[in-house]
Amino acid sequence: MSDYRFSEKNVNAITTNNGSAYVFLYDGSVYRLDENKAAKQVISAKQGAEITLKMGRWCAYPKWFMEKLAERRDLTIKLQFEYLHQQYEVMIPADTKIDTECDWYGPLKICSLYSYSVK
Repeated sequence: MSDYRFSEKNVNAITTNNGSAYVFLYDGSVYRLDENKAAKQVISAKQGAEITLKMGRWCAYPKWFMEKLAERRDLTIKLQFEYLHQQYEVMIPADTKIDTECDWYGPLKICSLYSYSVK
């Protein structure tokens, strides 16, 4: 994989296959996220836990992933990802309603819904 950092502007396509999502960039780079690993972390977390999902350069989430988060509103969830060369952390406190209306949630959408910080 290249060291190129992607944003919504240079993404050509996003597809899913066998529990992984792939981002294809206009420059030919491809990024892969094993969504099952993150989903398993959410599903297997202890009641009332605070979990941190370190997503690396992955900053877009499919509807089914957000639905998994919505099923576990006993958890406090931190999503950490890189967007436009900066590190973001989105905090979703327990009992916060999770939006599941969109097909995909990019970094700007996630940040508009929940509190976040940039490091």
